[in-house]
Amino acid sequence: FVLLACKKDKDKVVPDDPLDVQAKKIEALWTLKDASSATKDGSVVADFANVTLTFSAGSKVGGNFNTSGSIDSSVWPNSGSWSFEGGDKNKLKRNDNVVMTIALTDNDNALKVSFVVGSGVKQGSWVFDFKK
Repeated sequence: FVLLACKKDKDKVVPDDPLDVQAKKIEALWTLKDASSATKDGSVVADFANVTLTFSAGSKVGGNFNTSGSIDSSVWPNSGSWSFEGGDKNKLKRNDNVVMTIALTDNDNALKVSFVVGSGVKQGSWVFDFKK
């Protein structure tokens, strides 16, 4: 007499998708760390000192963002959507085709966002250091 038992599919542990995990980590209201936390080509841009960034409705397929305090929509549009670029959890592509590199630090309470504006008066390499 032989007794066999098989686990049912519902018993399988499915690991969380890293993109879903990252999307939830950035889902928050982010404010600049301080007045010198917005730079273009390494120089502080004080006009962006009051910018805030909110990521919402995030998942592995992307999500939404809203900003306030942005003085130029080519740098930070008031709102838009984003998706992960090429499956990379640290690259977000905005719906205006700007690809942002993100880095979470300080137990996910600090977020560095960097990207390049390719043309116009705001052309250059931008870096924003945010905190929750």
